[in-house]
Amino acid sequence: MLCRSTPNLNFWRPADSNETLAAYIHAIRNRKTPTVFSLTRQNVPILKGSSVEKSLLGGYIVHPCENTQLIIVATGSEVAPSVAAAISSGKFSVVSLPCWELFDQQPIEYKKSVFPEGIPVLSVEAGSTIGWERYAHASHGIDCFGVSATGADVAKHFKLLPADIEAKANKFLEWCKGRIFTSLVDKPF
Repeated sequence: MLCRSTPNLNFWRPADSNETLAAYIHAIRNRKTPTVFSLTRQNVPILKGSSVEKSLLGGYIVHPCENTQLIIVATGSEVAPSVAAAISSGKFSVVSLPCWELFDQQPIEYKKSVFPEGIPVLSVEAGSTIGWERYAHASHGIDCFGVSATGADVAKHFKLLPADIEAKANKFLEWCKGRIFTSLVDKPF
């Protein structure tokens, strides 16, 4: 969050090699602002819906669902388990948001196509939930001091495995019944 709150800095948390390449391309092209990468130590798969071009928009739908009931937005190593949770549920879309700053620069029409009005959004990130209220109605993250363990053990401890993400998303979706959700990206300021 420290990097994300630093003015004039582009913070990238890529989910796979396509997004990492996009981060490098953006950093090389953008000579007037610094760029910081936050790369995972875990092995992550190349995501079926990822691409360099989409990643250069800062955020995009990496896993669409025809009848989306909920959007999971994630970054870095949490995108793949979020996609696995979405595939298992059959009712979630997944947005990868590797660079908030770049996404915020996109036209409002594009941002609303990624986060349409009326669909609740749950963020998933192995980090603080602070700041996610800009894009999500609810967040699943780590709001305590971390632990020392293997990546798999940490993911299990903090409930960041696909089954945990699916359960959290279903619980949030149940809470959402009868509520109206506005687009968080459509702000007048």
